[in-house]
Amino acid sequence: MSNQGPRGPQLLRPLAIRDFRLLWAGQVVSLIGDGLFTVALAWQSIELSPRPATLSVVLVARSVPQLTLALLGGALSDRLPRRALMLVSDLVRGAAVAAIAALAGLGVISVWQLVCLAAVFGAADALFQPAYASIIPDILPGDLLLEGNALNTSARLLALQMAGPLLGGVAIAAIGVGGAFWADAGSFAFSVGCLVAMRTRRTIPAPARGIAADIGDGLRLAYRIRWLWTSLIVSAGVNLFVLGPLTVIIPVLLRERLHAGAGTFGLVPAAFGLGGAAAAVIVAQASWLPRRASAMYLGWGGSGIAFAAIGLVPRLWPIVALIALAGFGLAIGNLLWITMVQHAVPNASLGKIASLDWLIGGSAIPLSIAASAPLSESLGAPATIMLAGLLTAACAVVPARVPGALDGALPAPGQPPGQPQPGQPVPGQPG
Repeated sequence: MSNQGPRGPQLLRPLAIRDFRLLWAGQVVSLIGDGLFTVALAWQSIELSPRPATLSVVLVARSVPQLTLALLGGALSDRLPRRALMLVSDLVRGAAVAAIAALAGLGVISVWQLVCLAAVFGAADALFQPAYASIIPDILPGDLLLEGNALNTSARLLALQMAGPLLGGVAIAAIGVGGAFWADAGSFAFSVGCLVAMRTRRTIPAPARGIAADIGDGLRLAYRIRWLWTSLIVSAGVNLFVLGPLTVIIPVLLRERLHAGAGTFGLVPAAFGLGGAAAAVIVAQASWLPRRASAMYLGWGGSGIAFAAIGLVPRLWPIVALIALAGFGLAIGNLLWITMVQHAVPNASLGKIASLDWLIGGSAIPLSIAASAPLSESLGAPATIMLAGLLTAACAVVPARVPGALDGALPAPGQPPGQPQPGQPVPGQPG
């Protein structure tokens, strides 16, 4: 891959590859279903019991298996066919959602059934996410990874955060909560069909060690690559300081400070998602970027600065614009991170590194949500938002003081993905 300037539209190039086109189409539909599922799950929980504790228990039941099984899912995705793991996950999640739909349609669903089925959904999700993140280099050549990741990011932001929740509300109003769950189950059926039609097959050597040793290898690899473990910590810090205030405090700020109505609350996820989607389009053109690691940290830091500025702004539309800028910077950092990992980490370890990111970054989100409300009550919403944004920006500055933290980059022209660069350790070799 050359380092020449932009060569025209790049974002859609990966869709010329049949297997990626199938994978992407299946995920767009499935992500819309996931957004619909989140709304329907919350609505069903509230119908069963209006107490906030009930909804919390259901959401925790879904998220705990996602996190606790993440490392196992990553190790399995490096030992087993990734496409097969994704198929199993889709079938299990689709069956769990269909069971909720059937019970809801019959009017016999209970809280404990919803909790159990949400936990099954979360456990299957822990298999899917690392396999999906690591299957992209099995399908795309190295010079299309950035564009492929940009397409996936834009689909996730637009489908999961915007189209899915919007359709969820419409579906519940039109066909009831049971019908909404059936629609989500249908999205999994579509994804299964796309995965079955794919031709990608990966040759996997027989594992020579146990799965616990595999997980340990992944942890040691992440630790030995300076920019990798540094960026994992920074991205977790970004999640910790931004996502809780974005979810919990911004709506309070809009209501209490700006007296905004319920209709404006949807502007927050919409603006955040649109900003991220715009970043995906722009970054897909960025094959000429000379220092990807620096741009990654600048994206995360810029997201924090935009977020901090929200605490100073007294009007709705500037706040919406700043939220879009925060989403833009966050997406730039995330896109460059996953692309550098796919190029630098050997293919046999990609699932383990993806699951480590899922575990570390995902664990920060519930902590952020839990801490946001008491901090806001103590400091006030504007001050808490400013503090969160400044801490996010500070996280992005830390790598400048860590030797080797800015070394992450794509390989030299002609070097395939998954091949360590000179001096970079590989699994099984001493660091």
